[in-house]
Amino acid sequence: MYDPFSFNEINVSSTVKILSSSLFNEWGSKKRLVETGGELFLVDMFLDTDVKTELQGSGPSRNNPMEIKIYRLDEELHQWIRVHTLGDRIFFAGDDCCFSVSSSDFGDQCRGNCIYYKNGDIIVDISGNDLSEEVKLRYKGLHDQHTGIITLQDGKLGSLSSFREYADIFWPPPSWLFY
Repeated sequence: MYDPFSFNEINVSSTVKILSSSLFNEWGSKKRLVETGGELFLVDMFLDTDVKTELQGSGPSRNNPMEIKIYRLDEELHQWIRVHTLGDRIFFAGDDCCFSVSSSDFGDQCRGNCIYYKNGDIIVDISGNDLSEEVKLRYKGLHDQHTGIITLQDGKLGSLSSFREYADIFWPPPSWLFY
């Protein structure tokens, strides 16, 4: 096989290593893989696909996450192990990319042990809420965006604009948040 960019020959092994059993046995409907510290995690979102659910801070819409579970791959046991904390880690689970950062890299402005997710079906409008103009201006980057959060410490789940204490990490709002 050849690398299409350099035209160098690539040695491709035909050996397949099974890392885990199936991820689809009665699990959630939207999955994201996140690597952190050399370990692989699975963010498993259970979406409300039958009825319209209203999350805190959003209007009713289909496919809102009702629950999010996190698993870590144990490579020796070849199993996904449920975890209940991420420590100081912050996971970003988007439709196009997933990554993690340490909250300590941001100082006091953000908290760890949470997952920010982007979901195309959460519609949030902060313009009509009873918020001060200063708050509306500060968080206008989240207006009509599809950004949610789950905090693992206390189980908060909903629109990021409803949990503004977690939104400072997005100021100024990054461009990938809008696509």
